[in-house]
Amino acid sequence: MSGRKTFHDRRTLAEVNRLLRRIGAEAAVGERMKTIARLLHGRPYRENPLVGSADSPEVFTFSLRAFDCVTYIETVLALALARSARDFLRWLRRIRYRNGRVTWRDRHHYMVEWIRANARQGVIADLTRGPMTVSRSKTLAVVAGRAPRRVRFRLFPKRMIGRIAPQMRDGDLLFFASTRKYLDVFHVGLVFVGADGITLSHAARSRGQVIEQPLEHFLRENRMAGVLWVRPRRPENRAVRRARADGAPIGRRR
Repeated sequence: MSGRKTFHDRRTLAEVNRLLRRIGAEAAVGERMKTIARLLHGRPYRENPLVGSADSPEVFTFSLRAFDCVTYIETVLALALARSARDFLRWLRRIRYRNGRVTWRDRHHYMVEWIRANARQGVIADLTRGPMTVSRSKTLAVVAGRAPRRVRFRLFPKRMIGRIAPQMRDGDLLFFASTRKYLDVFHVGLVFVGADGITLSHAARSRGQVIEQPLEHFLRENRMAGVLWVRPRRPENRAVRRARADGAPIGRRR
């Protein structure tokens, strides 16, 4: 089943506009993401915040009050690309769903799918390439209602992360590859670069909120196969026009 209804929260839209005014017109997407992430620091963690399943209608939801790790980075990226609340909703829909279609089956349930779809529409550049990467093949089969799917992707093994860290920039996204047999990625966050090293900003279930911590601490505390590394970017004008043309009117709360 599918749905096009939007959960409309006027207070959230008002806060979106306030946030956009605060971050101003910084040109670089990464700089905007860093500013936005700092403004959202400490917001609560919420497990399974999206509405919809294989047998119940999908509802396009948006919130600045609480996040899981994926809705956190989707929200920060959509805000960084937007110039208005309406822009934010358009970008968020296109980032979360294949071709912006609000259905459960078009939602990017697996992060390998998320990365490929958003690279195609130009909002990220996939930097997971080169001689330090390795290829992995997995059958993705942890989402109830989705048929198992065999995928091949590349990652930087955990031992290589220290070697790519000096090339990271503010706002880069790191997708942490799972060691579980049927899962591609178990967590995602964005990074800041400072004199003291790399800071990871992420919605952490274990801490119950959006936190910042040294990337090296997260790597030490968590078992993983490695990382997929992408860089947010502002898409070409044609992609921007297409996203705006595809924008659906904001629905009413029901």
